[in-house]
Amino acid sequence: LIHEWAWIVLANCALAFCLNLSSTLLIQKSGPMIYIFTGVLKDIVAVLSGVFIIQDVVTMLQIVAFSLQIVGIFTWGLLKDDPSKFENGILPGLFHHAQRLLTSSRQADKNCAESRLAKAA
Repeated sequence: LIHEWAWIVLANCALAFCLNLSSTLLIQKSGPMIYIFTGVLKDIVAVLSGVFIIQDVVTMLQIVAFSLQIVGIFTWGLLKDDPSKFENGILPGLFHHAQRLLTSSRQADKNCAESRLAKAA
């Protein structure tokens, strides 16, 4: 019996080794936050695969939990990049970053419109 399953066990061990090696390289090259995010993304893909393949139902709890995980990862990344903006709390820090994002988006739209006008003239 052992000889019949030996090649499957060996292949499983090799696959596990490759997975651990790739996880280590991912953390080394991109950082632990990306590793955590890819883990959450993997879980989301697994749930969505169940939805499309076997018509599984996504519960509101799953939607809320995945959303909170992504918001938490995003917030931690912002907090780590610029901790001074979060001295008054999480919500003021997020509000500051949202304002900055909206302002830079509006400025980019304005620059794009100005360049179109300059090309047309």
